[in-house]
Amino acid sequence: MELMTLDEIKLQIRADSDDEDELLTMYGNAAEDYLERYTGVKFNQETLPAIGKIALLMLVANMYENRESAAFSDERMYENKLATAYLERLRQNRGV
Repeated sequence: MELMTLDEIKLQIRADSDDEDELLTMYGNAAEDYLERYTGVKFNQETLPAIGKIALLMLVANMYENRESAAFSDERMYENKLATAYLERLRQNRGV
């Protein structure tokens, strides 16, 4: 992960142990990949606006909180409308 730390993710989801660090890192990498593909912008620590980081953390939390229902269901995974709005703003402004 380049845009957020494992500690930031664990704070977001209120994780106290290291038991799921590998899973959380995988979710973090997936969220960063999604951000880049959705916006068409390759961000780094210096260019990522605060709403971008918040959107990433919300995406990871959503993946984590819905991990079992997404794996065993044909239903559409819960969409975090606020995270989507932040991502759309970044896409429209191309990172600004």
